[in-house]
Amino acid sequence: MFFCSRQDDLQSLPRTMLPPSILKRSLLAAVTALSLFGAIASPAFADTTITYQIQNGDTLLGIAAKYNISAASLAAENGLPDANQLVVGQKLTIVIPGNNGNSSSNSSSSTQSSTSTSSQSSVNPSTPVPIPEGSLTPDDTVISSSPDNGVVTLPFGGIALPAPTDPLPAPRAPVIAAPYHSQFDGSAYAQSNCGPTSLSMALGALQVTVDQLTLRREANTQMGSSSPDIGTTWESLAYAAKVNGVSNEGLYGSTGYRSWSFDDLKNELSQGHPVLLLVRYQDLPGHSQSAYPGDHYVVALGIDQNGNLVFNDPAYYNSAGAGQVMTPAQLNLAWSNTSVGLVRTAMALYR
Repeated sequence: MFFCSRQDDLQSLPRTMLPPSILKRSLLAAVTALSLFGAIASPAFADTTITYQIQNGDTLLGIAAKYNISAASLAAENGLPDANQLVVGQKLTIVIPGNNGNSSSNSSSSTQSSTSTSSQSSVNPSTPVPIPEGSLTPDDTVISSSPDNGVVTLPFGGIALPAPTDPLPAPRAPVIAAPYHSQFDGSAYAQSNCGPTSLSMALGALQVTVDQLTLRREANTQMGSSSPDIGTTWESLAYAAKVNGVSNEGLYGSTGYRSWSFDDLKNELSQGHPVLLLVRYQDLPGHSQSAYPGDHYVVALGIDQNGNLVFNDPAYYNSAGAGQVMTPAQLNLAWSNTSVGLVRTAMALYR
């Protein structure tokens, strides 16, 4: 059985069909209006700038959550070309807005400096951006942001004003640190590559760096097919992991695929083992309006302080798919209701 088969509407982001010139004029006006409003309404509190030194296991998303700031703005502030490649000992400049309410407390892993800067209003470029259908090629950059004005540039040259973001949730219990990769990489496999992309994130959590297209080629070898119109099987993903020196546990039981419990999942995650899950796409948070009726792979990374599952979903164009959360009830529905009839199948990765 092939899971996560190609579907043109398998995505989490809306698509715009407006001509670039009209979109650009309309959104430039919106940027100007919002900037003016921000300048009027912004509270008169000074920003605080600190220096943070990268520790082993840190992720950009985790650091941003700790200080209640946007991961995208943190990356832009420090000129990071790849937010998934942090170096232990590297120092980041963190600007905490003066209206941030409660700044993070000091920790042994950070060096504080109480330098104050003037409060400024800016547009937060961290939210997902609509991508026109057919506009991506393997060489395209999906989005880029300018730290000077917060305007997001689309591949075709237009601009889009990011929607306001909700406040970041309260810091949660530690989860497995993993890089985030989108399956929408512009390749022929983009629509059907949730399995290799999830596996690439899981391997990254185990300090094994393999890109999703390499993993797809390895999965294709096991399946005996290179068609981009089909997804990948559990067996092909297990094979691709093994080729790269990573073993798996929990895929099979005594009579076939094993049916996991939530406690089984919690146990593996508590031991630092990322877990691939096969779930029903439409039952995942954020995908209920999708017309795609099939199944989808995600990678589970931990349980938060409220008992909810924290996972990375590859079906986003950018890092909005990282650190997604769903309740045990939502998980049970998506995990037990797959279109192929498999009930709570999963694969834990060991190194």
